Amino acid sequence: SISLLPSEISTVIVNSLPKECKASECRGFINFKTTSTFVEGITDHEEKHRDPELNSSREEKVEVSAKKTLTFEIVPSEFTTESHSIYQKYQMFVHNDSKSDCGEKQYTRFLCDTPLVPVKDQNAPKTYGFGSFHMKYRIDGKLICVGVIDILPKCISSVYLFYDPDYSHLNLGVFSALKEIEMVSTLSHEGFSEDFHYYYMGYYVHDCQKMKYKAAYSPSVLLCPKRFSWHPIAKLTAALAVSKYVVFSDVDPNGSSEETDLSYDSSKMLLVVNQKLVKVTNLLQASQEIVKPYLQELASLLGS
Repeated sequence: SISLLPSEISTVIVNSLPKECKASECRGFINFKTTSTFVEGITDHEEKHRDPELNSSREEKVEVSAKKTLTFEIVPSEFTTESHSIYQKYQMFVHNDSKSDCGEKQYTRFLCDTPLVPVKDQNAPKTYGFGSFHMKYRIDGKLICVGVIDILPKCISSVYLFYDPDYSHLNLGVFSALKEIEMVSTLSHEGFSEDFHYYYMGYYVHDCQKMKYKAAYSPSVLLCPKRFSWHPIAKLTAALAVSKYVVFSDVDPNGSSEETDLSYDSSKMLLVVNQKLVKVTNLLQASQEIVKPYLQELASLLGS
């Protein structure tokens, strides 16, 4: 038979322990005499018998928790091999593109070539000017993310974002949007333009999951496709859930609109006539009257 008395159980345990433990039994309790030799011995024992996978996991955690340096730089939207390699990796992993679909030529045409002419004058931000730029994010010097933006007279337009999928756990899409919003706030306080206080996130497709995230930022507004008035997105989501095409001003009659300047400088406008560029002012007066309403509409949509 086996006795279950506490004193006898503790005695059996003490006798089974290594002598280095210097343990003793007293009325069912086990007392340990802690010494530096004993502590070091246990530590060595644990290191020798620790599961290699657990050990490597611990080392990875230490590496991740170490301090990192995050830096930003804004450069003109020009091709670099470094940025293209991140873009290609992102497109193949996130969008399932083939390698041939995101080569150097496609990348350059998509995110480097721009119709915007770089401008640096008294009306532009002192540091950057107006134009197209790449906002690069680095951790300890390693490129992990690139935001493609346009800096315009009234806003920063977020064109595209791509990042190293190995860092997707950092939620770089959200972080970069907040960083660009912060940039709008910073530049607006430089005072170079009274109207510069907008962040443009591009098109919004309500039933597209990859675009729906834009509704999470507030306060945000959508442009009515018919009357070009602005409306809070919170008032439109219910209607957009029912129909793909919604006239926002019908849903929200109280939307705001900016006065549109219909004037334009015809002396600076060129038209293609018989495959030749012709100044509007060189047209016959009757021809100028014909094209005038179209030019006014163009000015209302794009600005004069």
